[in-house]
Amino acid sequence: MADDRFQLAEAFSRSHPLQAAEIIGQQPREAGTGFLKALEGPTGVGVLNAMLPPAAAAHLAGMAAEEAVALIAAMTPQRAANIIRLLPEALARQALDRQSAVRRPQIQFYLRQVKGVVGAWIESDVVTARVNEPAESLRKKFSVYEGDVPVAYIVDEHQAVLGTVNAPALVAAEADAPASELLKPVPTVLRARTPIEAAVHDAAWRSTDILPVAETADAFLGIIRYAALRHAVDDLTQQSPSEFFGSSATALTDAWFTGLSDVLSASLGRPMTQPAETTGDEKDRT
Repeated sequence: MADDRFQLAEAFSRSHPLQAAEIIGQQPREAGTGFLKALEGPTGVGVLNAMLPPAAAAHLAGMAAEEAVALIAAMTPQRAANIIRLLPEALARQALDRQSAVRRPQIQFYLRQVKGVVGAWIESDVVTARVNEPAESLRKKFSVYEGDVPVAYIVDEHQAVLGTVNAPALVAAEADAPASELLKPVPTVLRARTPIEAAVHDAAWRSTDILPVAETADAFLGIIRYAALRHAVDDLTQQSPSEFFGSSATALTDAWFTGLSDVLSASLGRPMTQPAETTGDEKDRT
C-alpha cells in the first residue's frame, strides 16, 4: 500500500509540479527533502523548478552532494545559477565544478549578475515570435517548449515587446493567422536596470504575476515573476542593505544585458540590431 501511495504521489508531482511544490512547502523540511530524493530525476527537477530558489536550495542542501549535483545538472543554466548562489559554499563549489565544459561558463555568466536590479532576476526561458509569424509556427514552438510561462511574447523587428499570445487564442486560430491578429497588450514592460524596490511597487502587478523585461532600448530580455521579485527585495533589504542602495550602472550589468539580448535575438534567427540612442524619456523610465 505504501508503494501504491508513493506511485500516486509521484504521478501527481509529475503532472502538477507547482501544486506538488506547494504541498511539500507545507511539510517539515526533512520530509519534503526525503520525498524529493525518492522521485525520479525529471520529476524531482520539475518540482524543484516550481519552487522559489531559496526553498529549492534548502532541499538540495539536505541531500547528498552527488544527488544535489545531478539535479542541478538537469536544470537550465540560469535556474542552476539562481540556486547555486544560495547553497552552502562547499556544495556550491562542487555543483559548479562538476558541470560540463559547456554549462559551467553559462552558469558563471548568470552568477555575475548584479542582484539589486530587475535584470538580475529575469527568466529567459520563454517562447518568442515575430509579429508576422503564423499561428501554426507558434503551436509547434509550444509543442516542444518545456518551460511554464503560458504565453508567447511577440516582438517587432527591433525586439520590442508588442504583446502576448495565450494558449486559448492560439488553439482557436487558423493555421496561417499572424501573431499580430492574436496578441493582447501587456500591462507594462519593466526596465532591466530598474532597482527592484521600485519595480515591486509597479501598479501593473495588480493584474498579473508575470511581466516582460526589456533593455533601455526596448529589446526584450525575458520575464520576471512577482514572487521572485518580492523575495529579491526581502533578501537584499535583510542581508545586504548597503549593496541594495548602491549604484547598478556598471560595466558588468551593461555586458550582461547585452549578452542576454544577443542570446534571445539568436533564438529568433537574426542578429541583434544596434540599440537606438537613449532618449530623455527612456532615461526617466530606467
